[in-house]
Amino acid sequence: MNQYQKTIQCYDLSILINPKYDSAFNGKGNAIRNFNQFQKAIQCYYKAISINQKNDSTWFGKGLVLYKLKQYEEAIQCYNEAITINPQYDTAWNNKGLALYKLNQYQEAIICYNAAISLYPNYSPAYYNKGNVLKNLKKYQEELNVIILQLLLTLKGFNI
Repeated sequence: MNQYQKTIQCYDLSILINPKYDSAFNGKGNAIRNFNQFQKAIQCYYKAISINQKNDSTWFGKGLVLYKLKQYEEAIQCYNEAITINPQYDTAWNNKGLALYKLNQYQEAIICYNAAISLYPNYSPAYYNKGNVLKNLKKYQEELNVIILQLLLTLKGFNI
């Protein structure tokens, strides 16, 4: 039995003991997602959400799967749920920006990246993603400013 099978087996045992344990369904969904079994992962997230609609990480995980399946609008809905539950969820803001970017909603994506950056100023992916949007908008001076800010933070010893 490989590590993946052992992981799933542990989640299944947890679910068998307590079928209302949403975190076990969420964990199983995350494990399955990591092996690109997206439809099975979505089933786990649906079950977790049916038990507890207030788990931000479950909504986030479901959003990740939907993004991978190129279902960007649905992914945005999931990220919105995660952000509603936890407005400080910087990674959810960033990933919402990624989905908006895929839908060519560049201004909205920038708003999301800015939200992630305001929550966690050293969050490198948000700067990178914002730079990509600015490049697509041909706002090269702003893109350069983002790059300079990243460099300054790095030089000052921040790990971004």
